[in-house]
Amino acid sequence: MAATKDSTHSGDTPRNPRSATTLAVLGVVAVALFAGLCALGTWQVHRLAWKQNLIAQVDQRAHAPATPAPARADWPALTADNAEYRRVSASGAYQYDKQTLLQAATELGSGYWVMTPLQLADGGGTVLVNRGFVLPEWRKRQAAGGQPAADAAPVKVDGLLRMGEPGNGFLRN
Repeated sequence: MAATKDSTHSGDTPRNPRSATTLAVLGVVAVALFAGLCALGTWQVHRLAWKQNLIAQVDQRAHAPATPAPARADWPALTADNAEYRRVSASGAYQYDKQTLLQAATELGSGYWVMTPLQLADGGGTVLVNRGFVLPEWRKRQAAGGQPAADAAPVKVDGLLRMGEPGNGFLRN
């Protein structure tokens, strides 16, 4: 005797077709997802063009000859668009007693950026100079008195002008 399979007795219940409401909701979700992904793609293309323009602008400014740093009276007119990454030079004396270390993480590991105020020679104000990255061991030697205090001899500094960043949840005071 051969066994035959009868679908009515196998325990499988036939599926009812989806309701019109369910299909409409799924259609709206699909259209919304498609529109959202198209908007994200368009945003990425615009962001790419902006980023390429920014890189070209930074490259042009960073490799231009240094110009004198803007006078203090000109500071309010400086913006990221007209001044960021401009190559400048300034003369003055470092204020080592006001130097501070900013915690940072780089390719070299964790450490500190050495930020030293430069009192401008023309009396036009003070600018912060990022003098480079140091490892935590340097800070420990400084705290232990392992380095003699540097004199405030006049110096000329060439560098890139950077604008201050507004405070937010990711930046420390």
